[in-house]
Amino acid sequence: MEKVKKFLKKNKSTVIVVICCLILTILIFTVKLTFFPNEAKAIYGNRLDGIKSVKIKSSDLEQIESTLKEQEGIKKVDAITSGKILNVIITLKKETDRDTAKQYPEKILEELEDDQKDFYDIQVLIEKEDDEDKVFPIIAYRHEGDNEFSFTKDR
Repeated sequence: MEKVKKFLKKNKSTVIVVICCLILTILIFTVKLTFFPNEAKAIYGNRLDGIKSVKIKSSDLEQIESTLKEQEGIKKVDAITSGKILNVIITLKKETDRDTAKQYPEKILEELEDDQKDFYDIQVLIEKEDDEDKVFPIIAYRHEGDNEFSFTKDR
Protein backbone atom coordinates (compact mmCIF):
# COMPACT_ATOMS: atom_id res chain seq x y z
CA MET A 1 0.00 0.00 0.00
CA GLU A 2 2.92 2.29 0.68
CA LYS A 3 4.16 1.85 -2.87
CA VAL A 4 0.79 2.89 -4.27
CA LYS A 5 0.69 6.01 -2.09
CA LYS A 6 4.22 6.96 -3.17
CA PHE A 7 3.32 6.40 -6.83
CA LEU A 8 0.17 8.53 -6.52
CA LYS A 9 2.08 11.35 -4.78
CA LYS A 10 4.82 11.26 -7.36
CA ASN A 11 2.45 11.09 -10.38
CA LYS A 12 -0.48 13.05 -8.97
CA SER A 13 -1.02 15.27 -12.04
CA THR A 14 -0.78 12.34 -14.48
CA VAL A 15 -3.34 10.31 -12.53
CA ILE A 16 -5.72 13.29 -12.42
CA VAL A 17 -5.43 13.80 -16.21
CA VAL A 18 -6.06 10.08 -16.92
CA ILE A 19 -9.13 10.02 -14.66
CA CYS A 20 -10.50 13.22 -16.25
CA CYS A 21 -10.00 11.78 -19.76
CA LEU A 22 -11.78 8.58 -18.76
CA ILE A 23 -14.73 10.49 -17.30
CA LEU A 24 -14.87 12.78 -20.36
CA THR A 25 -14.89 9.78 -22.73
CA ILE A 26 -17.76 8.17 -20.84
CA LEU A 27 -19.73 11.45 -20.91
CA ILE A 28 -19.18 11.90 -24.66
CA PHE A 29 -20.49 8.39 -25.43
CA THR A 30 -23.48 8.93 -23.14
CA VAL A 31 -24.38 12.22 -24.83
CA LYS A 32 -23.87 10.72 -28.29
CA LEU A 33 -26.18 7.80 -27.56
CA THR A 34 -28.75 10.17 -26.09
CA PHE A 35 -28.91 12.51 -29.10
CA PHE A 36 -28.12 10.05 -31.92
CA PRO A 37 -29.67 6.73 -30.84
CA ASN A 38 -30.59 5.31 -34.27
CA GLU A 39 -27.40 5.84 -36.19
CA ALA A 40 -27.39 2.26 -37.46
CA LYS A 41 -30.87 2.50 -39.05
CA ALA A 42 -31.33 2.86 -42.78
CA ILE A 43 -31.29 6.43 -44.11
CA TYR A 44 -34.78 5.97 -45.57
CA GLY A 45 -36.31 4.78 -42.29
CA ASN A 46 -39.48 2.83 -43.05
CA ARG A 47 -40.25 4.64 -46.34
CA LEU A 48 -38.94 1.65 -48.30
CA ASP A 49 -41.29 -0.84 -46.68
CA GLY A 50 -42.82 -2.92 -49.47
CA ILE A 51 -40.22 -2.06 -52.11
CA LYS A 52 -39.38 -5.72 -52.68
CA SER A 53 -42.84 -6.40 -54.09
CA VAL A 54 -42.63 -3.52 -56.61
CA LYS A 55 -38.89 -3.47 -57.28
CA ILE A 56 -37.79 -2.03 -60.61
CA LYS A 57 -35.36 -4.63 -61.89
CA SER A 58 -32.36 -3.94 -64.10
CA SER A 59 -34.27 -5.53 -66.98
CA ASP A 60 -37.03 -2.95 -66.45
CA LEU A 61 -34.45 -0.16 -66.56
CA GLU A 62 -32.98 -1.58 -69.76
CA GLN A 63 -36.48 -1.73 -71.28
CA ILE A 64 -37.10 1.92 -70.38
CA GLU A 65 -33.76 2.90 -71.92
CA SER A 66 -34.35 0.94 -75.13
CA THR A 67 -37.91 2.29 -75.54
CA LEU A 68 -36.69 5.85 -75.19
CA LYS A 69 -33.72 5.29 -77.51
CA GLU A 70 -36.17 4.19 -80.21
CA GLN A 71 -37.63 7.71 -80.21
CA GLU A 72 -36.35 9.83 -83.06
CA GLY A 73 -34.93 12.81 -81.16
CA ILE A 74 -33.05 10.96 -78.41
CA LYS A 75 -29.31 10.38 -78.51
CA LYS A 76 -28.62 8.77 -75.11
CA VAL A 77 -30.58 7.52 -72.07
CA ASP A 78 -29.48 6.50 -68.57
CA ALA A 79 -31.90 5.15 -65.96
CA ILE A 80 -31.11 4.27 -62.34
CA THR A 81 -33.05 3.79 -59.13
CA SER A 82 -32.04 5.21 -55.78
CA GLY A 83 -34.29 4.08 -52.96
CA LYS A 84 -37.78 4.85 -54.18
CA ILE A 85 -36.73 7.35 -56.82
CA LEU A 86 -36.33 6.46 -60.49
CA ASN A 87 -33.88 8.86 -62.14
CA VAL A 88 -33.75 9.06 -65.92
CA ILE A 89 -31.31 11.25 -67.83
CA ILE A 90 -32.17 11.86 -71.48
CA THR A 91 -29.72 13.49 -73.87
CA LEU A 92 -31.40 14.85 -76.98
CA LYS A 93 -30.10 15.32 -80.48
CA LYS A 94 -29.37 18.83 -81.64
CA GLU A 95 -32.53 19.23 -83.72
CA THR A 96 -35.05 18.15 -81.04
CA ASP A 97 -37.29 20.96 -79.76
CA ARG A 98 -38.69 21.59 -76.27
CA ASP A 99 -42.27 20.53 -77.00
CA THR A 100 -41.16 17.18 -78.38
CA ALA A 101 -38.85 16.67 -75.41
CA LYS A 102 -41.71 17.16 -72.96
CA GLN A 103 -43.48 14.12 -74.41
CA TYR A 104 -40.68 11.67 -73.53
CA PRO A 105 -41.37 11.29 -69.78
CA GLU A 106 -44.77 9.78 -70.59
CA LYS A 107 -42.97 6.96 -72.42
CA ILE A 108 -41.39 5.97 -69.11
CA LEU A 109 -44.82 5.51 -67.52
CA GLU A 110 -45.85 3.20 -70.34
CA GLU A 111 -43.04 0.82 -69.35
CA LEU A 112 -43.91 0.66 -65.64
CA GLU A 113 -46.57 -1.41 -63.94
CA ASP A 114 -49.33 0.34 -62.00
CA ASP A 115 -47.97 -0.66 -58.58
CA GLN A 116 -44.53 0.67 -59.55
CA LYS A 117 -46.10 3.96 -60.64
CA ASP A 118 -47.86 4.19 -57.28
CA PHE A 119 -44.64 3.52 -55.30
CA TYR A 120 -41.81 5.33 -57.10
CA ASP A 121 -41.12 9.02 -57.58
CA ILE A 122 -39.79 9.67 -61.09
CA GLN A 123 -37.30 12.40 -61.98
CA VAL A 124 -36.34 13.02 -65.59
CA LEU A 125 -33.51 15.32 -66.60
CA ILE A 126 -33.75 16.25 -70.27
CA GLU A 127 -30.63 17.84 -71.67
CA LYS A 128 -29.41 18.62 -75.15
CA GLU A 129 -26.02 17.84 -76.59
CA ASP A 130 -25.71 21.42 -77.84
CA ASP A 131 -28.18 24.09 -76.75
CA GLU A 132 -27.62 27.56 -78.16
CA ASP A 133 -31.08 28.76 -77.02
CA LYS A 134 -30.43 27.89 -73.36
CA VAL A 135 -33.87 26.23 -73.18
CA PHE A 136 -32.43 23.09 -71.68
CA PRO A 137 -32.06 21.35 -69.27
CA ILE A 138 -35.68 20.57 -68.53
CA ILE A 139 -36.54 18.67 -65.38
CA ALA A 140 -39.73 16.61 -65.18
CA TYR A 141 -40.89 15.26 -61.83
CA ARG A 142 -43.71 12.91 -60.91
CA HIS A 143 -44.56 12.12 -57.30
CA GLU A 144 -45.65 8.59 -56.46
CA GLY A 145 -49.26 8.03 -57.46
CA ASP A 146 -49.62 11.28 -59.42
CA ASN A 147 -51.00 11.09 -62.95
CA GLU A 148 -48.85 13.74 -64.60
CA PHE A 149 -45.35 15.11 -64.66
CA SER A 150 -44.62 18.65 -63.57
CA PHE A 151 -41.92 20.46 -65.50
CA THR A 152 -39.50 23.20 -64.65
CA LYS A 153 -40.61 26.64 -65.67
CA ASP A 154 -39.91 27.38 -69.31
CA ARG A 155 -36.99 29.70 -69.76
